[in-house]
Amino acid sequence: MNQADPIAGTPVPYMPDGDDLILGIVIVCFILAMLAFAVSRNSLFRQLRSFFYVPRREADVTDTAIEVRFQWLLVVQTVFMLGTGMFFYDYMGRGANYNFHPLSLAVFAFALTSLMYFLLKWGLYQCVNWIFFDKKKCVQWQKSWIFLFELEGVLLFPLLMLYIFGSLSLLTMLIGAIIVIILTEILTFYKCFDIFFKGTGVYVQIILYFCALELVPLFALWGAWMLISNYLEIIF
Repeated sequence: MNQADPIAGTPVPYMPDGDDLILGIVIVCFILAMLAFAVSRNSLFRQLRSFFYVPRREADVTDTAIEVRFQWLLVVQTVFMLGTGMFFYDYMGRGANYNFHPLSLAVFAFALTSLMYFLLKWGLYQCVNWIFFDKKKCVQWQKSWIFLFELEGVLLFPLLMLYIFGSLSLLTMLIGAIIVIILTEILTFYKCFDIFFKGTGVYVQIILYFCALELVPLFALWGAWMLISNYLEIIF
């Protein structure tokens, strides 16, 4: 071997806490959450208190326009939390081979798919609910469903933080994320029953409703994530 020839060294393993793009996403999500809590904390705490029971004194309280607008920042945070979690699963857990840099650009592809998933579900709920249910119930459900989507992002944030900066393993983080998603789905089912089907005596309808508008889009999101992962590996 010619002494002038360079010798290939051992590649440095990817570390999430050393990725500037991941750190930027975490910082931006933290800022978005703080802004949302600073402006909309009264609305958020009111929704949390009234999730299982609506006190009479709060039944007619409405959120201000600025509170509603700032709560959408938590929706953006949830979208990025889902995209970031999927990136860690795909690259660190499944061993996807991305041939582009920085690797964390894949987060934006997964986050964009998560945003499309949210908009698809929002559109489906709007179309179906406004046909079969009255306006008051539709508005109540829309607020509850968006609140649960925001709560999902809030609960995922500390898990990702502990994985990136702490000693939490990838497996533990993924198990925690699955528990959070299952918990929010259970709460969604409960709220759906409480708003639309409580006291009606119909049970097959709620199962069909929940499967068609909640579970099917969730599995579609997973399938879209897998397609994007394969596309990123093949094309790039």
